[in-house]
Amino acid sequence: MDTGDFLEDPYQRLEKIAPKTVFVQAKTYFGGGTWYTLDLDYERIAEILRKHKYRGYVSLEYEGREDARTAIPKSLAMLRNVFTLQLSFRGKHERVASRYPPEQRAAGQTRKDWELTWKS
Repeated sequence: MDTGDFLEDPYQRLEKIAPKTVFVQAKTYFGGGTWYTLDLDYERIAEILRKHKYRGYVSLEYEGREDARTAIPKSLAMLRNVFTLQLSFRGKHERVASRYPPEQRAAGQTRKDWELTWKS
């Protein structure tokens, strides 16, 4: 799913392809787009993906004119905010954005030990 593919009715079209989504390219356009600009509501997009039980990766594709040194951190913060997952390990829940807590890595647990669920 490339969030910037649909210039008209993006949410309706994203909803249509969401059940078959295996990877998400989330476009941001801080400072205006290079070719075009979409003002995307990522909370709404995240809700569409949650509804269809998407559990894959979300990548950032930055296409704005603002300096990447400032725009990419803003983009990542926004995406982490709406796509935050909760990792469940042996009944304990911890809110994380994209990596395992250091104490769990040090204990030698692997990815197979984790269960991913959406933050409620």
